[in-house]
Amino acid sequence: MIAKKIPMRKANLSSFEGLVTYLAGSQGVANRVGKVEIHNYESSDLRWAVQETLAVQDQNKRSAADKTYHLMVSLAGGEFLTDEQLSRIEQSMIEALGYAEHQRISVVHRDTDNLHFHVAINKVHPEKKTIHEPYNDFKILGRECRKFEEEYGLQKVQRGGRGNKKIDMEEVAGIESLIGWIRRECGEQIKEAKTWEQLYHVLGDHGLEIKLRGNGFVISDGEHHVKASSVDREFSKSALEKRLGAFDQKTGVKAKPSKTYREKPLSKANVDDLFRQYKEEKELQKSRRQDFFLHLAQNRDMEIGRIKEKYAFRRSLIRHSSSGIARRILYRMLFRQMKDEIRSVRTDYARRRAVFFEQNKGFAWADWLKHRAAEGDVRALDALRRRGKDAGYKGNRFVGKESGGFAGIKVDTVTKKGTVIYAEDGMTIRDTGSVLKLAAIPDDKAVSRALEIAIGRYGKVLTIGGTRHFQDKVARIAAAKGLDVSFTDGRLNHLYQQYVKEYEYVRERTDRYRQADGTGRADGRAGQQREGAGYAGGKPRRYRWHGYDASRNRGFHAGISGYPIPKLSDSGGIGSGRGQSASAGSDSLRGMPERGMVRIQGRTQVLLPRDVSSHLEQQGSANHQTVRRTVHRTGGVAEIRQMQAVVGLVAKPGKKPPGFRRGSLRGMEGLAEIKISSAAAVEIPKNPEPVQENERLTPSLAPIDKYIAERQEKIDKKFDILNHRKYNPSDSGVMLFRGIRNIDGQALALFQPKEAEEILVMSVTPYVSRRLSSVKLGSEVKITPTGQIRPVKGRHR
Repeated sequence: MIAKKIPMRKANLSSFEGLVTYLAGSQGVANRVGKVEIHNYESSDLRWAVQETLAVQDQNKRSAADKTYHLMVSLAGGEFLTDEQLSRIEQSMIEALGYAEHQRISVVHRDTDNLHFHVAINKVHPEKKTIHEPYNDFKILGRECRKFEEEYGLQKVQRGGRGNKKIDMEEVAGIESLIGWIRRECGEQIKEAKTWEQLYHVLGDHGLEIKLRGNGFVISDGEHHVKASSVDREFSKSALEKRLGAFDQKTGVKAKPSKTYREKPLSKANVDDLFRQYKEEKELQKSRRQDFFLHLAQNRDMEIGRIKEKYAFRRSLIRHSSSGIARRILYRMLFRQMKDEIRSVRTDYARRRAVFFEQNKGFAWADWLKHRAAEGDVRALDALRRRGKDAGYKGNRFVGKESGGFAGIKVDTVTKKGTVIYAEDGMTIRDTGSVLKLAAIPDDKAVSRALEIAIGRYGKVLTIGGTRHFQDKVARIAAAKGLDVSFTDGRLNHLYQQYVKEYEYVRERTDRYRQADGTGRADGRAGQQREGAGYAGGKPRRYRWHGYDASRNRGFHAGISGYPIPKLSDSGGIGSGRGQSASAGSDSLRGMPERGMVRIQGRTQVLLPRDVSSHLEQQGSANHQTVRRTVHRTGGVAEIRQMQAVVGLVAKPGKKPPGFRRGSLRGMEGLAEIKISSAAAVEIPKNPEPVQENERLTPSLAPIDKYIAERQEKIDKKFDILNHRKYNPSDSGVMLFRGIRNIDGQALALFQPKEAEEILVMSVTPYVSRRLSSVKLGSEVKITPTGQIRPVKGRHR
């Protein structure tokens, strides 16, 4: 684990807003940003949090130091931690640095080979308005890293040594540096030299020479030079003179070198053609940039010359038309105007130059390969993957032999180590060539897609790594899709075979019921409906075959294609749970004529009023098993495990389910129509008493009306309560927040207009309710005409 402070790059102070915009932005990569957390803010919105930070920083006028602390924590390649573990690491490091009470925003990034997160910290305390700068923060961060390396079993990193930026640039740019070349080619020979002559001979054989520069030595190849002590601490001036004696430049012996340094890629693959193309593009881009800058400078000089000529002419006019003090005042005014115009021309030149440079920025070698690989260049992808060995991934994965190319899915991005990140339909798969990496809890779609890719690349014998739950899911999905695969893990193979048997059993049953319905497929597989058999007038008859039930003494009569159909039972009632209606199928709602009607003998027939149900005694929800039709199977009821095992056969809501699920609730489009041949009727006295409108029971009030009515009752009882009414769009503006109420599961927000003695009640969604729960009572909020609620900047704590 590595944790370090990222210093500001420019001379001016860093921008908290710019930093958060960079951290939380996608940068064109769909899966770049992971979890985002904000701490110690009044608002839970990221944009408001940034504005709150800027307001706090602006309150510290005395300090001229940087007011933003940028912390970055990265794991080694292949290591993975959950969001909860990353949050714990972040909290511990922030507390150790002394920023526990400060405002901060943390963002997890997943667009590289190393899982890492950034923390943007406001160094100004929100209450004290003082700046906190941790002393020796690198020691604190190192101590925290060692603690979590032990706790989570992470790769240990050697700390305390001197870093080397040149070697770091080799990893970033992918080009061999002079320091790295000296270390690999002649580092050991320099250490073995016993005299200055031997040292000169070794250096000369590699086209190098050592020179005295300042208080130390430099090693040069004629074009590039590096500090001798940066190559190795044993090559410092004091160490060499202690070992070889006093330095004497005249003793140097020049020899024809057998090896020389030249820039080349750090790749094990043969990339000479690609590198040559890269150099040509780089030179072409450099030439184009120089031509544009030259043309831009010429236009600038011409414009400045035109301005000077214009003001020279004006000066001549003043010289012949004015005299004395008036002439000097006019000269001074002309000079100021000329300077302003020239300054404007030069500012425009600098702006256009910067814009062109930003839009035509050159790529380093590794970035150029990454760009080409993202465009589909397989050779560039292979060169990236051969730059260095990928660390072993410990998460959910498919492992196989190295395989190049792309998987035929939308490529989101490519990392500098050649990891291709696929993003499609919300799923993410990381492909390193030999490993397919998935998320901590991947969904079935991602596992299914990765399984297809793995079989196409690694063959039918797969090695699965990761959690046991993930491995079991792979076996289950492979069996559901009917894939011919095997696994190197014996336990997984055994589980896969069990799933295959269960799926074959379920498919066989589903085919049987589909054939009974006339919708089976000729090849025996469960699938789409056929035209013809089981259809009448183009519409399927929804009959089902249920075996003879001796305990209920139910007979059969002939059905479609010779299959027995249960006889309709006149005694079967909805509430009784006895009998099975086949009016429109065993899983359909029954028509109204089949049920008994509410009838009062000897009365006049009238239709029921809309609100008459409120006058009748109604039973609450009871056991639903009495209104469901039993699901009979040959040999008993289907087991729960068999139902849960079937992934590929369970239809989405609204679509036709498999046979063994036909006793369950159906999608709306799968239900039969409820046809009413005659309206239900009741009889009332021939001379009924007229029913007054106010005597009818009013339907149940909405939660907001119910709450306002309850408040009004208390007002009528002389309680000291402000008048309550519904919020109207015309009431928009700045108001005081008065709390949240929950009535019958509906959240109601209370607001009081400024200088008004009344409370406005607004129905809000659960999301808005959660947002408002962090707002203090009495705080000012602004409600827009469209109903959006926003906190007012500068509200009191």
